[in-house]
Amino acid sequence: MQNLMKTALKSTVIALMFSGLSATAMAQSTAPAQDKDNIEITPAIQTTKEEIAVVQVLSEICPDIIGKNANFDQGYKRVLTDLLPGISDPVLAVQALSEESDYQPVLKQARQDAAKASREENRAVCLDVINWGKKSS
Repeated sequence: MQNLMKTALKSTVIALMFSGLSATAMAQSTAPAQDKDNIEITPAIQTTKEEIAVVQVLSEICPDIIGKNANFDQGYKRVLTDLLPGISDPVLAVQALSEESDYQPVLKQARQDAAKASREENRAVCLDVINWGKKSS
């Protein structure tokens, strides 16, 4: 069930928020970082900067949609842990990534895509984040 939910959430997030991304942005997302202070998202992890940006944008918009919610915060951490395995503090890593100049256009695009989605669509994704990784009874 957890794998099905992960697949559904990932598909929903990608469908809702990445519809406007160009192939160029996708190609740039797999380029290795050149600076030792940058966070490198490698193809071996199978996570793109676009995916990370979507989750980061959810952390920005969901509190306005569903209110401050500790369950959302926990779900957000679980999503990032799944997207960035092996990184000890993925929330801190995303914060650091958001300061990288090559990530900022990706984050801007994710914000624009989220703004295009309806409040109901965004709310549904926020609720999916709350339930991310929880075992169903």
